Amino acid sequence: MEWYRDLAIIVCGVISTVVLVVCSVLLVVLYRRLTKLMTSMRTATDNLEEISSVAKDKIVEPLAQVGVAVLSLSRWVDTVGDFIRRPRKEPDGKTEKSTKSENTQEEKHE
Repeated sequence: MEWYRDLAIIVCGVISTVVLVVCSVLLVVLYRRLTKLMTSMRTATDNLEEISSVAKDKIVEPLAQVGVAVLSLSRWVDTVGDFIRRPRKEPDGKTEKSTKSENTQEEKHE
């Protein structure tokens, strides 16, 4: 009887050792593959970072400068247009714009 018990203990020990060795090998293989994957992901991330910084420097910033220039130009045109369209004084002391607005208000009330 002791012989069967000893045989069972030895078989369990051998099986446990084989399972541990197989799991260890699988973990090492998995680690190596994940290391390669992480390295390639890091490279891809670095490439994307470089591309986005180049796009920012070459595309976004010049477009923003053009937008600011267009906005400034449109405000300048509005200011010059307001100067050109200044209301003229009539002989009775009223401005042309106030006379026109009074006429339209009178028409609305009638």
